Amino acid sequence: MSTAAIAIDDWKVSTFEKVLTEAGYKFTKKKGTGIYNKCVFLSVESDDMVKLHEVIKKAQNEAAKAKMN
Repeated sequence: MSTAAIAIDDWKVSTFEKVLTEAGYKFTKKKGTGIYNKCVFLSVESDDMVKLHEVIKKAQNEAAKAKMN
């Protein structure tokens, strides 16, 4: 089992949480501090990082679409 740390802008959090949860992943969330105060760090464990990468790309695409609307 490996752990991935995902740093995202705070406005993307709900999208990433939704997509990760739908894909069956559990994660922990930590708010950034200092120069990272507008970031959130998600820690996700997975035994298939290639699959997790695809889920992260999906979350990023959904967040980008939401911002365009």
